[in-house]
Amino acid sequence: MILTNEKYIGDTLLQKSFTTDALPFCHMPNRGEKPKYYVSGTHQPIIERKLFDEVQQLINLKKPNIDFTPQTKVFSKKIKCICGGTFRRKKCGEKIYWVCRNHDHNNMLKCDIRQIHDSVFQKAFIKLYNKLREHCKAILVPMLRQLELLSERQRSDNAQLAELRKEISEIKQQIYLLTVLNSQGTLDGAYFTKRTQELDRKLLTAQKQLHASLDDKDSERLDNLRKLIRILEKAEPITEFDEIKFGQIVDKITVLSEKEIRFDLIGGIGFTERIKRW
Repeated sequence: MILTNEKYIGDTLLQKSFTTDALPFCHMPNRGEKPKYYVSGTHQPIIERKLFDEVQQLINLKKPNIDFTPQTKVFSKKIKCICGGTFRRKKCGEKIYWVCRNHDHNNMLKCDIRQIHDSVFQKAFIKLYNKLREHCKAILVPMLRQLELLSERQRSDNAQLAELRKEISEIKQQIYLLTVLNSQGTLDGAYFTKRTQELDRKLLTAQKQLHASLDDKDSERLDNLRKLIRILEKAEPITEFDEIKFGQIVDKITVLSEKEIRFDLIGGIGFTERIKRW
């Protein structure tokens, strides 16, 4: 652009573009990947520097106030794109948008999904929250019961868990037998103490292993789903976006297209919502 080209005042900005170091070699605009060098007075100017500077001031006054500064907001790092990118906050004047990084940058992973207004995500959450609150007992409670049954069946079929339970049972039987024999006076006191301590240590180790096996991701998922149900059962309908409620139940949002998004909730369940970008 002539109005912003430094060459017209006799200066040169070096390395505006660069060639990549690895195959396949590509010539790309320099967007901070490489250092740029500004050199003054490299050739005869065409216009006066004072006039050029005044034009830059006018251009800057007319530019929209676009803020790319990272800010801690409720949607920050929560909105993912179907292309694999993450949405970032973008402020244009008084309006807040969220845009996929792969759409906002000129790269090989160019994303076609355009920026989405902040209020679109808020309205979609309000709609989803009220639907879940109303239909919690019909949708989430049966889902929880099915997952609990499946989890219990998987645990009962798990050979490792069965072996640990068997080992714990056998250790307890041995401890009981030693206690009976010791009470009858048929065991040496020192042997009884030493052997009982060994069995107690083995029992404690086996019980810890069993607890660790049960305290897995499935167990955490069920706990989170129970938490979600408790929150919704006590909830009132909402008409305005509530950051606290959003933070309590939403793990992330995935933008599937410009017309549909998915809310991934605590408990590992997801629900899609239709949206309008504006």
